[in-house]
Amino acid sequence: MSAANENARLETFCDGIFAIAITLLVLEIKVPPHETVHSVNDLWVALSRLWPSLFAWCLSFIIILLTWLTHHRIFNSINRSSLHFMYANGVFMFIVTLFPFASAIVAEYFSTNYAQPAVAVYSACNLLLSLSLRLLLISCARPVSLAKDEQHARTLVAMRFGQKISTPVSIAAIILSFWFPHIAFCIITLFWGYVVLRTFWLQKQFGK
Repeated sequence: MSAANENARLETFCDGIFAIAITLLVLEIKVPPHETVHSVNDLWVALSRLWPSLFAWCLSFIIILLTWLTHHRIFNSINRSSLHFMYANGVFMFIVTLFPFASAIVAEYFSTNYAQPAVAVYSACNLLLSLSLRLLLISCARPVSLAKDEQHARTLVAMRFGQKISTPVSIAAIILSFWFPHIAFCIITLFWGYVVLRTFWLQKQFGK
């Protein structure tokens, strides 16, 4: 099997994991049971109580989508593989699969008095995602470079530099969640909103 085919097979495997993880998110949005609804107003009230689930689903969907885009960009920049890269990629995929669990905890407890552990777990998943992505990017350069050429090598370095902000943001959110969980969750949300805007800005400025 050629290196190109090896990467294609690995990327297809990862795309399947992303698809499953992003689909599992919606399973936490439960339809209000019919026996608890006795009027149209009851249904509206029941639906309004789903907002933590809907918000957690939306944010986690965006996170996994942006993560997939970054992962796709990495594979577009390399044409070889290595044992270090495959193990690092496995760790990265492992963290991605944690998000449906973290999203379910936030959906269940965000609007209760037990929001602190839920937000701490969600913030910790963001930290692990950042660290695992950095590990994956490092494995593209060490012990041997997997980049297609010098230009793609510089792209991978730039992507690794861009990860530096996500780690301190996630650490700050974890610490803050012990006292102000809702503010910590807002920080995580605003950070990913910034990532979305930055993605469009980079596309407009550099076509990347």
